[in-house]
Amino acid sequence: MSGNRLELTSATAVVSVEASSESNSPTSTSAVWVIEDSSESESETNDVTQPRPASRLVSQAEFDQSERADQPRLPWNWKLHGKTSSPYIPVILGKWWSRTQAELDAMAPTRRKQYDHIGRIMETELGKQLFNQDRCSFCRQEGKECWVYTEKGAKQLVCPRDACTRCRINPHKGGCSKAKRGPRVKIPQPPPGLRTLAPAGSNVITAERERSAFQSRPSLLPAPPAPSPLPTPSTPSPTFIHFEIISPGTKLPNLDDAELHLLRKKQERLCLNETATINALPQKASLRNALAATLIFAQYEAGTAVCIDEAGWILTCAHCFGDNEEEYNAANKRKWLLFYNGLAVLGECRVWDIKRDLALLKVVAIESDKGRAMSTFPFVKLATSTPSTKMPIFCIGQPGRDDLESTSKRKTKYNLVEVSEGRFRGMVPGVDLQDNSEIGTMKHDAWTYWGHSGAPLIAAADGTLIGLHSSWDDKTAMRHGIPQAAIKEFLEKKVPTVMKLLMSIDIDNA
Repeated sequence: MSGNRLELTSATAVVSVEASSESNSPTSTSAVWVIEDSSESESETNDVTQPRPASRLVSQAEFDQSERADQPRLPWNWKLHGKTSSPYIPVILGKWWSRTQAELDAMAPTRRKQYDHIGRIMETELGKQLFNQDRCSFCRQEGKECWVYTEKGAKQLVCPRDACTRCRINPHKGGCSKAKRGPRVKIPQPPPGLRTLAPAGSNVITAERERSAFQSRPSLLPAPPAPSPLPTPSTPSPTFIHFEIISPGTKLPNLDDAELHLLRKKQERLCLNETATINALPQKASLRNALAATLIFAQYEAGTAVCIDEAGWILTCAHCFGDNEEEYNAANKRKWLLFYNGLAVLGECRVWDIKRDLALLKVVAIESDKGRAMSTFPFVKLATSTPSTKMPIFCIGQPGRDDLESTSKRKTKYNLVEVSEGRFRGMVPGVDLQDNSEIGTMKHDAWTYWGHSGAPLIAAADGTLIGLHSSWDDKTAMRHGIPQAAIKEFLEKKVPTVMKLLMSIDIDNA
């Protein structure tokens, strides 16, 4: 049915179909559909409210089912066109959304584009009735199943006021008559993907329903491994973790309006790409756990970090907070970070070491509705030995949005979280492994971009942390990072001091 010509002439119309006699197969049938003025035909005009009778190829029940399924694809708001809570009655004659070709040509390009799918609906329903074609020519050409005839599309119309899942994800693109624009609010709301789309039901999606859907969603990641053997002080740690719980959708502290808007946009993109990000890694529990432990900075400056302890201790590069002590002292020590699924946490820089180019953050707040029940975070273990040369590794990080290779102001098209493969290329010879202030002392060839600073370098074999990406050599194009040896000494010297400080203050009121 490709190459069909569809002419829409008036709101009251009749349909004439001319089928080629060369072949009776649906795939080779050629049809011309011309909707002509039927005002002279009294009998046809009086019959426009009656269902079109089923053809010999399709039963009445099958035809009615397919017609009900096209409801999510009909244009915009039905309220002005007699929409009721009763089941949709298919009427092929006199569709209210018919437009003449002159009317279509007179429309502005943006307005005209909104009617592109109308011809596809008409072609699909007529093809189903007359030729038993389940797909319009566009979907056949693309090799896709028409949404209007999917089982899911039909099930979502059992109850009045149901909204299709497609329109919850992308309202106003494709046109669901039941997709409503939410109320305008000054505070951006978290994207629906962060809490997982609620099942089809009432068009008023309450926070309680979406929270319930999120909590009942099966986990895509395995349980984290046993806690990493971080050095601990002689004084025992608290039995539970202190951090502030912030309800989703409220004004987040330490952010102005522009920064909050950017955070919400990043959350939305992360949620939409969550499955693709997971699939970028092999189906290995340790590697997917490393993805779950990786965070990206929500601010414009980009940057990446990784959680190294279940209590919410986060490791990143020192230059993410300032290239020197003066910049660090002037910088905001608290920054919002996002996990790959959009979960937002507020990290506070507790230790800053410019020589090793390492900074240690602590989660002090989390945007969540789970309360104190969410007391631990996914984390990665630090490798216990120096990696062997050419060992396969993964780098998980956030590429920056600005294209630094372009002479004009242009944005890149990278995802917020990119997973790249490479190999460990050894250490820089003849240097102090603890001094990473100029350039990282370990070398690797996994792809990175600006914004990857602090990205974890993960051993492909066991998912342990062998280093953090920090820099690159513009002469050799070799990527550099902070090695495991520098991270280990940094933690051994700095973590006990931080732990003692935490034991002496009331964190809830800090």
